[in-house]
Amino acid sequence: MTSPPLFTVTQLATALDAEIYASAPSQETIDGFSIDSRTITPGQLFFALPGKTHDPHTYLHAAFEAGAHAAIVNRNHPIIVEHLNSPDWTDKGITASRTPRNLILVTDTYLALRKLATWHRNQIDTLTLGITGSVGKTTTKDFLHATLSSRFQGLKTPGNFNTDIGLPLSLLQLTEEHEFGLFEMGARSPGDIRLLADIVRPEIGVLTAVEPVHLETFGGMDTIYQTKWELIEALPPSGLAVLNGDDPKLKRLTGQLDCKVLTVGFQPGNSLTCTRQTIDPKTGIRFEVDGKLYQTRLFGKPSVQACLFSIAVARELGIDESLIREAIETLSHPPGRMQPIRVGKWTLLDDTYNASPASMKEAVNTLATWPEERKKIVIAGSMFELGKRCSEYHFQVGQLIAKRGVDQLLTCGEQALAMARGAISSGMSGGCVSVFPDHSLLMDMLPCLLDEPAIILVKGSRGMRMENVLNFLMTHLQPSKDSIKQSA
Repeated sequence: MTSPPLFTVTQLATALDAEIYASAPSQETIDGFSIDSRTITPGQLFFALPGKTHDPHTYLHAAFEAGAHAAIVNRNHPIIVEHLNSPDWTDKGITASRTPRNLILVTDTYLALRKLATWHRNQIDTLTLGITGSVGKTTTKDFLHATLSSRFQGLKTPGNFNTDIGLPLSLLQLTEEHEFGLFEMGARSPGDIRLLADIVRPEIGVLTAVEPVHLETFGGMDTIYQTKWELIEALPPSGLAVLNGDDPKLKRLTGQLDCKVLTVGFQPGNSLTCTRQTIDPKTGIRFEVDGKLYQTRLFGKPSVQACLFSIAVARELGIDESLIREAIETLSHPPGRMQPIRVGKWTLLDDTYNASPASMKEAVNTLATWPEERKKIVIAGSMFELGKRCSEYHFQVGQLIAKRGVDQLLTCGEQALAMARGAISSGMSGGCVSVFPDHSLLMDMLPCLLDEPAIILVKGSRGMRMENVLNFLMTHLQPSKDSIKQSA
């Protein structure tokens, strides 16, 4: 376990070209950062980053009371302006008299956060890796971190801290004790990845997949490709790009690069190709790469692809094959990502974390190839942020559900009817399709619609909160005492 990096208030102010305003200047060290006064622990710094519904400057008193040594604030904020003109801090409610009172004054706290993270990155010589893609970022990040950690000590962004706020806060935890730092990079508009890459200065870049997501802000696939490619463009000539080689457009783009390129996938011609895979509902997937067999407790093609990225980078960094294989064997899925749950005689496939056309397709394919001879059901919520082609994408998912031999479709949300029409157009009987405006009504009807043990895939966009349906099923299906939740 590494210790957090330590900074003095003076160091931070110098890095930001900022002024310190303090009633009792403190040289005590800052050992962490928080943007939430409720989570401040003694010794940390409070970043006053405005949100859509709150003003953190009104919580400065709470932050200092919780033990913050300093706060980075907007010098032009009315509370700060009034405070700076007052000889009595306590009366203005910003700090208690017993606490160190250090304000680092900046003109823009958002810019200050990014500037501070960039400054910190320039102070250390740790190997940095960036991961982006439309789908699979978090899973690949977690798998790669576990694999690299078999030999090296490293840091990864927690959860999906992949924004212009989460990533800088994560990077500020990086120390010289870390041998690598692994940073997930998300985007909702062009330029987002470039901004994050400028902070991280990655030496290895992983691009998982480019798919139609966030189309309401990107507008089209060309823009999504350009945005994701910003990570790869940021790599130095001595760097390494690891790409989804099954995407022909990404393969063509590699001709523009000066750095080394590795491609992974399931089609011939990649640097690493999965040539064979078998599924066991109890033990997971066994797959083969370059004649070497790997056993994993995971399920679904995206999981194998995340393993391929991990193997490619680990081999490039000289990790022994036995350590790689052992790490792959112990990987587990993040919650809500294709986790099989046995409930009595039923099997629930929990893929409720999120949904896009690409991830829906892979989830349906996993269900279709699930090696149990039972009725197969899809419970699908709507997919969000797909722009003008939203109904078309849902229609296509419905078509795939029918073509893959799924026995029953229960769908809910604004686009439920489009998905149902797609399924019926491709041959699914109307009697096997049910449409609901929301999952509340769906759950009311579920006891009448589930007549025999089956394999049930539950999936939908984050905003649909399909985990509520999953939890209802786990209760309604009345698991026996010896029912187990498989590690996946």
